[in-house]
Amino acid sequence: MEAENNFNFIISIESSYLIHSRVHLKHGNFTSVLRKYSGPVDIWLSSYFARCNSRGDVLCLINEHPLKSFSAMAQHMSQWVWFRKLFVTCSSYTYVNTLSRIAIN
Repeated sequence: MEAENNFNFIISIESSYLIHSRVHLKHGNFTSVLRKYSGPVDIWLSSYFARCNSRGDVLCLINEHPLKSFSAMAQHMSQWVWFRKLFVTCSSYTYVNTLSRIAIN
């Protein structure tokens, strides 16, 4: 689940008895600048909007271990500068991601 939070695109494959399979493509939703930098506050907004979607096409992924994002970024200390620390702290993408289904015809 944690690895899914770090990707913009997720492909989930469902198979039933290996007779037929359905492929569901999902893409990352982009939010406004205000929500993008609202940090963990956006967890509630994203969850609310995902629940309000009547078709069930929106998936809300909550990062249960945001400190792992910090430690991953800190692996390269030369790159771990103040503005990246600020981005990882304030970015809602560190805490929650929403995905929408892409229709395949």
